[in-house]
This record gives sequence, structure tokens and C-alpha cells, in this order.
Amino acid sequence: MNYSITTEPIVRIRTLAAELDRLGKTALEKANEAGKLLRDAKAGLAHGEFTPWIEANFTFTGRTARRWMKLSEDIETGKLKTDSVANLAEAY
Repeated sequence: MNYSITTEPIVRIRTLAAELDRLGKTALEKANEAGKLLRDAKAGLAHGEFTPWIEANFTFTGRTARRWMKLSEDIETGKLKTDSVANLAEAY
């Protein structure tokens, strides 16, 4: 195996990997917060109004909204431990 790559790229790759880990955690935190807000909003709407409300107010889909809501519920109930997942995709 050839390990002749210099230290500079190694340091940069480690830095980028750490930043990606932080971004993953940040995305998870933001999806959790959005999910909580969406759950609250849905609770205040009449049956059948949620999807049209999503479509009228946001660029993301109802499916994304439901995923965020489920994520926040799973975190709230302890079903999902945020310290055991690295990013949003892993949490799904």
C-alpha cells in the first residue's frame, strides 16, 4: 500500500470530514425543530388541510414534512437517540 500522500491533504481531509459530521448533526437538529413546528401546525388545522397548507407555504413536499414530523416524534419519545446517528439520512 502506498502511503506517500503528504500531511497537508490528510489534515484537510480530516477537517472536511469533521465539518461534514457537524453539518449532518446540524441538519438533524433543524429537521427535528421543523418537525416539532409542523406537528404543532397540523394539530391546529382541520382534517384534510395539512397537505394543501404545506403545498401553499413551502417548497418541500408533504412527504418530507411527514418524515420530519416522525423524526421529531421519535426523538421526543426516545425511540431515536440523536447521539447514535451521524446525520439526517441515517436517522430516517
